[in-house]
This record gives sequence, structure tokens and C-alpha cells, in this order.
Amino acid sequence: DEDGVYRTHRMASGTVTRVDADAGTFTLQPEDGSDAITYSISDGAKTFIAGSNAVSGLSADGETPTLVMDVDGSAELILQGEGAVFGGK
Repeated sequence: DEDGVYRTHRMASGTVTRVDADAGTFTLQPEDGSDAITYSISDGAKTFIAGSNAVSGLSADGETPTLVMDVDGSAELILQGEGAVFGGK
């Protein structure tokens, strides 16, 4: 950033298996079979969910394609539904 502090940016795709809208967290099961990732959701997170733009609208059905970009472990961009397919699917 402008202060010379390094930040880690990561993208992961998979399906959401758990959502806690009150706590501002959700769990993603990556499509590559690696360990599940629990994300906190930043206040400024951009969410694009089929039919909704609220975190409470995230589907935790374990089937809906989801793409997440995080910065230092905090979800900054969440895409779910049509158009969120990433990788080999």
C-alpha cells in the first residue's frame, strides 16, 4: 500500500458451506479439495450474489459456484451464482 506495507491478495473458488451473517463470516470449500477457508467479511466488501447483494443472501447449499478475493484473510469481493465459475468447471 502507500505506506509500503505488504498485503496478501488471494482468490479462491468453490462452494459456501456455512454463513453467519451476524458474525460477518462464511466458510468456503475450495473446488480443488484443499482445506475449507473461513473468511471474515470486510465492511467495504463487494458482494455480487445472484438476486442479492447482501451477505445474508449467500447460499450455503454446497453447490452454488462462489469466487472470493480476500486481502489478508478478509473477503473483499464475493461472487456467487452464474458467472462465478472459475477454474476447471
